[in-house]
Amino acid sequence: MNIKEMDLINQLKRMTDLVELQTELQTKLTEMGLKLVISHTDRHQTYKIKMKKFIKLNMKRWQFNRPANMERVDEIGESLFGKRQPIFFIFQCIYNQEENLFEIIDGIHRYYAVKKLNDMLEENETNSWFYNSYLLVEIKYNCTKGEYIDWFETINKCTPVSEIYTSSQDEKKEIVEEVVNIYYSKYNSHFKGANPNIPNTSREKFTEIVLYICNNFNISSENKKYLLKILEDINKQIQQIVISNNLKKLKPKITEKSLKKCNDTGLYLFLAKPEKLLVLINEYKLTY
Repeated sequence: MNIKEMDLINQLKRMTDLVELQTELQTKLTEMGLKLVISHTDRHQTYKIKMKKFIKLNMKRWQFNRPANMERVDEIGESLFGKRQPIFFIFQCIYNQEENLFEIIDGIHRYYAVKKLNDMLEENETNSWFYNSYLLVEIKYNCTKGEYIDWFETINKCTPVSEIYTSSQDEKKEIVEEVVNIYYSKYNSHFKGANPNIPNTSREKFTEIVLYICNNFNISSENKKYLLKILEDINKQIQQIVISNNLKKLKPKITEKSLKKCNDTGLYLFLAKPEKLLVLINEYKLTY
């Protein structure tokens, strides 16, 4: 047997192995209740699934996806429950064959909203609008990490994603998320949807601010206590601007209602326009 013949045999074997793996995978997905709708490539398909089976799937957030903003989850859930109409959602996921679970690339808020509704509702005729809904799940598998990140970034072109979720900055991501979670828990009333008005912000926008401070002041696990100090000091600066009644430094017009909310909560950071907040961060002198 010559080299060409051996190469051909090896190539045929690889193709046979791939077909067997795909057949095995399709069988697994079918058993879960997923029905093939479109086969985009041999590693990329779209399936439909009934809600009552979807909520039983083993799913989690993909490591580079943003954590869910639970306020947005509540908004989606309340809207769905208020309308009580059949739900049509699509979810983009990586199928992790080793762990036999789906890692959500896009749709994390939709996922938690339907899970929350499932916890609230009973499966009966009254709630058939929910349990008989059909969802789409777009799945990729056996791709490289770079291919998954490219897919994620393409999906999120309309909603910018912080660089910490598309790179391997695990230490920085942990520090940023820790601080964001502290503020989100302590000042929850200031976090609203995707494009909130002053004196509120979104979790995504605040994540960008915290990441900006991290980068500007070389924050690491050794000096992460200074991250909170910087935010607290800038908050005090803005509070002083309010006390001195020099509000035009922050924004041309700030309502009494906004001021009252900040006075009640003690958080003034989001009274400033984003560009003004960046100026204050850049002018800040950190003393160790």
